[in-house]
Amino acid sequence: MKRVLKNELRQLMQAAPPLPDAAKKAQLMEQARSKRLSLSTETSMLQFIKGQIRFVNKSLFACQLLLLCLYGLFTTMILKDSDGFLLLVAAAPLVVLLGSGELSRSFRYHMTELELPSRFSLPQIFMARFVIAAVVDTLSLTCMLIMTAMKTYFTFGALILYGLVPSFLAASGSLFLLNRSRNANTHYYVTAYCVGLSAFGLVSVSALPDWYDSAAITVWLLILAISIGVFALELWKLFKDSAKRLECVPLK
Repeated sequence: MKRVLKNELRQLMQAAPPLPDAAKKAQLMEQARSKRLSLSTETSMLQFIKGQIRFVNKSLFACQLLLLCLYGLFTTMILKDSDGFLLLVAAAPLVVLLGSGELSRSFRYHMTELELPSRFSLPQIFMARFVIAAVVDTLSLTCMLIMTAMKTYFTFGALILYGLVPSFLAASGSLFLLNRSRNANTHYYVTAYCVGLSAFGLVSVSALPDWYDSAAITVWLLILAISIGVFALELWKLFKDSAKRLECVPLK
């Protein structure tokens, strides 16, 4: 039985394979050539960002929508007119917290080693996630601002200031922590910081009412300018450090 199998295998190996059909080969090469020419060799940053939307965690949109619904419920039905802006100061860091989870996802799930050798660079991936998170956060804060303006006596400019200051403080602090602790625990540090900032804002409304007088606008503007500067610096550092090689990026 074994000898018979060997003979059959020897005959199959000695037999010449059939020649390929020249016509079908030419047709296949033409289809491959036309397919290659139809594919775009370059991808714009806008197209790349649009393509990255489907990879964003869907819980980001769900949590932002839930936070908006809760904010609208409290500001329009539960809080008094004079308390409408108070919730904006405490809610702004929470909005930033939800968006910051996208930036720390690579280190939280140990995906950096998979993203570095991909077609797009790690700074491009971070930029796309940052833009998507920033757009979602901006839309949420805008909706909160409009709902607050409908229920409070504060001027619209003051409300914008009271929303921007805690937002940029939360964003700059989150980037500061992310740049100095790139591991699975980073998001917990960011969460603790943003929740603490939100709680401090809520307490300051009742404990430090002088902060929200018109005389303190200059101090608020100064804090806003400093926080924007720190935010820009930390954002630049995030992209700069992400451009390093794999052995220079801590993965654990």
